[in-house]
Amino acid sequence: HTYEGQCEANDNDNCGEHNHSCQTSEVTNSVNVSCDITTGICKANECDTGFHTYEGQCEANDNDNCGEHGHPCRPEDITGSETVSCNTGICVAETCDGEHIKSGNGCLEKICTDDEVICVETNNIGEVKKCMNNEWQIQQTCTTSCKGNACGDCVNTNKQCGGTDGLEYQSCTGGEWNTLETCATNITDASPTCDAITGCSAICQDINQSICSNACINTKSDPNNCGECENKCPVPTGGTATCNSSKCGYTCNEESGYCNTGTTCEYFDLKNDPDHCGDCITSCGNLSIGSYPVCNNGSCDIECNDHYEFNDDGDACYRVYYSCKGSTEFCNDPECTDDCISIASSEWINCESYGRDDNSYCGTEDWCRNDANHEIYLRDNGCFIWRLGNL
Repeated sequence: HTYEGQCEANDNDNCGEHNHSCQTSEVTNSVNVSCDITTGICKANECDTGFHTYEGQCEANDNDNCGEHGHPCRPEDITGSETVSCNTGICVAETCDGEHIKSGNGCLEKICTDDEVICVETNNIGEVKKCMNNEWQIQQTCTTSCKGNACGDCVNTNKQCGGTDGLEYQSCTGGEWNTLETCATNITDASPTCDAITGCSAICQDINQSICSNACINTKSDPNNCGECENKCPVPTGGTATCNSSKCGYTCNEESGYCNTGTTCEYFDLKNDPDHCGDCITSCGNLSIGSYPVCNNGSCDIECNDHYEFNDDGDACYRVYYSCKGSTEFCNDPECTDDCISIASSEWINCESYGRDDNSYCGTEDWCRNDANHEIYLRDNGCFIWRLGNL
């Protein structure tokens, strides 16, 4: 500006003219002013609350000019807001949408509603929480699953046997016990039972029995369920399957002639078999020299071998040879038609006195012995008979 014919610079003390200092009263609603050295006009540097500077003046804040000229407040500029306003030069949310809540000048994502209570589960274990200032605060840690918004009575998926008699098979759902099945049984001599793992079943009242094919069976002695259900013991021909101490065996029908050979039942004629005479264990022995055992109607007896005859008592057999009168040869048959053997007179001791070759003894019975303990006597027909063996 000009001063006394000179050009004087504009400043806060000489603004537009010499000795003119800028005052706030010159700019409406200003709280601080200065000189615009270009124009020499006092301008606002700072305005009262609710105003902002614009072209050296103080312009009121509103929704179209908030904080500065031409700056509008719009809901899309504040996340989650429904309505906005300008407050002290700042755009603020007046209301928020349903998914957000008012917080300071803006809107925060709504996490919860204050004082709301919930129960949440992790691995079936519940945790009770309460909403405070849009945050969940833990109120209680459960040892069970949730039941509504509180700790429940049990852990979900767990099972138990409940009820007054313990026969209700129950499962935990929703933090409380629910009955799946009431245990019962129609098996004779059995009682219902409940197991938390396997559920309902039945048990025989006799501890030695097990349930097989819907019946109580003693698997220690039942040949159709020996040791375990459905394990059938083999039945031998002529016998009966048995089960003793859970092991298969068999017995033979001895009265029908079947005997136990150690591996199976075998048929024998118990009336006529000398090795199984009368029963399975009786074997008729060779009771005498020159005899063989026989079984007569289930009783042991003997028969003499060829060239042997029974003694007078009929309980032993003796070897016999035949010799015609006056002969020194003894043969296997009375007619001496077979090969004969020569008997030396030296074999006959103390026999001469009986006239071994003397026909006068024909028709009589007499005898003597030699050192071999043999017997010789005359038959009625006049032929000598020589017996080997003891009298």
